[in-house]
Amino acid sequence: MHHILEPGEYSVKKSTIKNAGNGAFTEVYLRTGTTIGDYKGKILTKKQYDRLPEEQADYVWEISTTKGPMYIDAKSKKHSNWLRYVNDSKDSRINVEPYQYKQKLYYRTTKNIRPGTELFVSYGDEYW
Repeated sequence: MHHILEPGEYSVKKSTIKNAGNGAFTEVYLRTGTTIGDYKGKILTKKQYDRLPEEQADYVWEISTTKGPMYIDAKSKKHSNWLRYVNDSKDSRINVEPYQYKQKLYYRTTKNIRPGTELFVSYGDEYW
């Protein structure tokens, strides 16, 4: 089920996680399995990714391609979208998961989510 969220259907504001900066919130009811958007950023090769300082890789997801791994870097607000603000809660509040379709990375809901709820995704064990 696709429902790419449009402006007004999500908001970016102070996260409910202390010291996390901004977070992404839904302003509409979302059913389990709803695709809410594609994660946008600058596309990096493995070589470019390997040269990134560790602290600059916070917004990077790896995707698989026929030519090997590629990386989507949403650090720059110019190249990214609102999904860069979906934080990892490191607990049961995780309600979104990433998935790859063709050469893009999407986020979809893993449970029903009420309006006003912050969206959380697991960054994976390697992040922490």
